[in-house]
Amino acid sequence: MFIVTNRELIPEAEGTAKFGPRPNAEGANNLRVAEVTKAGRGWAITLLPDVIGDGLRDELTSKFKGGAGLEPDQTLYASHYAAAKMLDRARRLKKNLLFFVHGFNNDIDVILQRAHDLEQTYGVLVVCFSWPARGGGARGLLSYRQDKRDAKASVCAFERFLISASGHIDRLRGQAKLDCMRRAAAKHPENHEARDMLFEELMAKACPVRLTLMLHSMGNYLLKQTLRSSTSDEIGSLFDNVVLVAADTNNAGHAEWVDRIRAREGILIVINENDRALRASEVKVGEAQRGRLGRLRRRLDSQLALYVDVTEAPQVGKGHAYFEGKPVASKTAVLRRFFTSVFNGKRGEEALDQDPTLGIMRIAGPKAKPRPSPPRGRRVGGRPRT
Repeated sequence: MFIVTNRELIPEAEGTAKFGPRPNAEGANNLRVAEVTKAGRGWAITLLPDVIGDGLRDELTSKFKGGAGLEPDQTLYASHYAAAKMLDRARRLKKNLLFFVHGFNNDIDVILQRAHDLEQTYGVLVVCFSWPARGGGARGLLSYRQDKRDAKASVCAFERFLISASGHIDRLRGQAKLDCMRRAAAKHPENHEARDMLFEELMAKACPVRLTLMLHSMGNYLLKQTLRSSTSDEIGSLFDNVVLVAADTNNAGHAEWVDRIRAREGILIVINENDRALRASEVKVGEAQRGRLGRLRRRLDSQLALYVDVTEAPQVGKGHAYFEGKPVASKTAVLRRFFTSVFNGKRGEEALDQDPTLGIMRIAGPKAKPRPSPPRGRRVGGRPRT
């Protein structure tokens, strides 16, 4: 997997100690890219230079028709290299890409293990954006406040990440896009509606990889702050789905920023009313701290988002990371089927039931089996059954 981060980096350190808990010393907007692979119980980590050398450039451009979207003398940056390599890997393995943003107080080992588990459970390839949440540091209110400050300070870095990824993917798909346009226009030169429909069909075959953005916990606060401060109308347009899981941000007024997301397929907000971590978050000191979006089933007023309630789903309980562990351990679990669908860029409604009273979709537990009737003549509640 690749990890893009604005954390401080310590190249001489071993393993995950290369990633520090604070923002990059050159500024919170400075992004670096690392390639990470599982190595036994640990991780093999390669920090990429900002500018990729000729050897890797030649290896990369040979895999893409049109030279990986690069001009002959154009500099190849680490972010473009990572995007191209992941897209090529996804095509070869016939997998989709999941961009993952973690939450509060996550140290790098937890983040990497979670990303690895997402790959194994849902059959996707993961690109992780890691902001400097201070995992392993002071717990409680002090750490929570510091992480909120670091998330807010990471807004420009996260916006750069999203816009850069979108630009790289567009360039990498550029040659295929041109070919599909020409074929569609040649077949339907006068019928623009038929031309556009054919173009979409051809692109789906030429570029079958779907992309999803999943944000967990305080990662949603980072998205909120980015959308509220950005002047771009394109944030989210790279992705088929944007999935907000256990969102640790205010429920009040969320439609204001959620409706600025430009996902191609769907925006999904996943709610667990019993989420213990979000209940604890709601009592943190501060006037701005209100009921959390990932826990409340009221004021669900976004015009674009699909609200998904998993409160009654088996094994969820008071969980905060219910996309892993017991709730999705079984391959037949309805929650696993739902997340498999949406993390792979599909809609996921086949796993849901409509709740017309609240205007949301539900993943409910198994229906209770009817109790067998007692034998005729047996006393029930002190009276003979007739």
